[in-house]
Order: sequence, then structure tokens, then C-alpha cells
Amino acid sequence: MVLGSFASISGVSSSEELSGINKIALEEGKGRNIVIGYQVSNKSINQGTRNARQPLFAELGELDKRTRGYGLFTAVHYYTKDPETTLPDLEKVVASGVRPHGAFVQFNTLPLPVETLRKVRDMGFQVIFKVAVSNKQSPAGGYAVWKGEGVNAELIRKYIQNQGRKGEQLKLFDFV
Repeated sequence: MVLGSFASISGVSSSEELSGINKIALEEGKGRNIVIGYQVSNKSINQGTRNARQPLFAELGELDKRTRGYGLFTAVHYYTKDPETTLPDLEKVVASGVRPHGAFVQFNTLPLPVETLRKVRDMGFQVIFKVAVSNKQSPAGGYAVWKGEGVNAELIRKYIQNQGRKGEQLKLFDFV
């Protein structure tokens, strides 16, 4: 599935907000290429924590069903500090009722190993790459590939080199 141009609305946390977005889209006659981003994290999945921009994890499957019923597209915006939790967490997202085929997953996290990305794609999700994560800890502000002290271009290069890929660098189109 390729959408081409689309609008993404992130931080939707309830059926009421989703309904309001759909109503506005219908009234304004906007195209149906609207992606609704539901923010989830390792903690919200496994510990039940949430913030105002996250839906209750128990309601995620129903939100996906309603999103598709409106003719919109679901995106799971996933965050974790530990890349090893990615696949088990996404399996829980699917078990909650989110259908991966026709849904997107956006990783707001450290760059993941290529093999993990392949497995996510094999689950049925389309992957949206997001590399700019706000670095709120930096007094200078701005964006970094991930949050934290000491993040710089050299660290990122070393991370990529240590992913085990030898030879030619892969391109994003290698994953679609």
C-alpha cells in the first residue's frame, strides 16, 4: 500500500477525538489520505502508563477498527529505550486488535537493526521512518537522531557501521 501524499495527525487518544477529526475532514471535503497516529511505548504497553497524547492500550484495537471504518489509516507511533522490546511489543499491539495489514508503524526511537525492520514488515506493517526526535535535554534545543547526552554525528556513524552490514549502504527503497 502506497499512499502518496497524506496528512498525519498524531497524539489522538480517544474515540471522541477520532470522531471529531473525521467530522472536520468530511465537512471540509478533504481527501481520505489521512493517517491517525496513536502513540504507544514499551511502558504504555507493559505497565499501563500513559500521557495525554496516548490512548489507553486496552482501547487501541477498537480505535484501529474505528479509524479504518472512517476510511482513514492507522499509524502506531512506537517508542522504546530498548530495541529488544520492539518485536514483542508489536506482537502485543497486534494481539490488542490492531490489524497490521494496511497499518503503519513509525519508530520514534533509536535506529533499529535491519533484521528487526524486516520482521516488522513481515508482520504486515508498513514502516514510516522518523529520525528526527526532539532533544529536549539540550539547552540549544534542535533535533538529534535520538535523545541523550553525547549524541553526535560520529556516534551515529559508529552505530550504523556496527549494524553488521558490509559493502554497499542500503537505501530506504530496499525495505518496500
